[in-house]
Amino acid sequence: MAEFTKLMITNKGKELLSEVATSTNKIEFTRVSTSDRAYREEEIASLTDLAGIKQTNHISSVVVQAGGKVKIEAAFENRELTEGYFITAIGIYAKAGNGTEVLYAVAIEKTGRYSIPPYNNATVSAVYLKLFLAVENLERITLEVSPGAFITVSEIGRIKDELKAENTETKTKLEQQGESLKQSLTKAIKDIADSKGAS
Repeated sequence: MAEFTKLMITNKGKELLSEVATSTNKIEFTRVSTSDRAYREEEIASLTDLAGIKQTNHISSVVVQAGGKVKIEAAFENRELTEGYFITAIGIYAKAGNGTEVLYAVAIEKTGRYSIPPYNNATVSAVYLKLFLAVENLERITLEVSPGAFITVSEIGRIKDELKAENTETKTKLEQQGESLKQSLTKAIKDIADSKGAS
């Protein structure tokens, strides 16, 4: 199981926060990238980009929560991977208005064992990330997400619930049909027995 540090805001991320605090612009979280580069926590503040980026995807959900937190969801699948890799860091990118995109925050995976395998032409594996950011000025957050992003964790849960309900309904129908068939067979056997007794 993965174990990440908290998301650490970079110096560029702090500059972005200062910028939106003194303007009408809002922060828009643009993408999430995974990296196989091993970082130390003291390196994060000065980073302007992730090294060793392996995958990048749109953010699929941005939700403002109580207590000054923003929940960000993203997903990565292995369909395009010919080689697997260990996820050692995750970076969130952001921009303000039409400004330049910056590496906003980074989290480091601490176990060194969190991996995503290559695609084997049969089974698609996926990593679903749920990240939390502390933001002081929540009204400065843009909640738009890309329509091309992967399905989110919450959507997966909803689909599972729907499938479970459908399976339960199907099971009930099969049980009813089975009971009806059982009754029909019992009646047929009884009728045969009765006819033999009558003869």
